Amino acid sequence: MFRTRIREAAKLRPNFAGHYILAAWGCGAECLSYAIIDAQTGTVYFEDATVCCWSGNVPDEFSPIDFRLTSKLIVLRGILDEEGSQGTYRFVFERGRLVRLP
Repeated sequence: MFRTRIREAAKLRPNFAGHYILAAWGCGAECLSYAIIDAQTGTVYFEDATVCCWSGNVPDEFSPIDFRLTSKLIVLRGILDEEGSQGTYRFVFERGRLVRLP
């Protein structure tokens, strides 16, 4: 299932950090998993992580994963890997992996 989603996303234009494509898909009720695809080389960086449980009163424009074409920053909102507390978590994509910011 993930291969299909990644293959479909790889056909899209870059949407993250200049020449990458961030692809996300549902992995359960209120749960997302994601991968980062290098649009130039085809390399897939699969993050074995999820963000979930953002229920409650959230605005219509709410997104549990925020990212931009012009930035290496990824913001995740919810609970990471279905454990711990709900919050906002910031990461920078460096050398093929996400580095969590304090």
